[in-house]
Amino acid sequence: MNQRMAEHQQIRGFTIWPDEDFPRTHTLKVKKNDLLEYPSNLASGTSEAAAPEGSRDTSAQVNLVSLLARVSGALVSEITPDMTIGGSLGLDSLGRVELLSSV
Repeated sequence: MNQRMAEHQQIRGFTIWPDEDFPRTHTLKVKKNDLLEYPSNLASGTSEAAAPEGSRDTSAQVNLVSLLARVSGALVSEITPDMTIGGSLGLDSLGRVELLSSV
C-alpha cells in the first residue's frame, strides 16, 4: 500500500519503542533526546534489542490489519494485501494521519 501512495505520503521508516511508555521528566514531559538517541543506539547495537529478527512478523501483520480495520471502519476479514489506503479503505488525509499516529 505504501508504494501506491504519493511520495510525500509514504512511510519511510519506523522504530518500535521497547517499553510501554516513553521516558519522561518529573513533570511528565517526554524526554525527546532519549527518543532521538534510541534508533542510533539500536543501529550500533548499544541498546537492548527487543525480539529476535523475524519473530514479530506474523503478530505485526495481524496488528497492522487490526489497526487498519479500526481506523478505516472495515472488517478485519475484508482487508487484503492488494488494498490501497486511499482507494480501497477510503482513508482521507485525516484518516492517514490517524493511522500514522496509531502506528
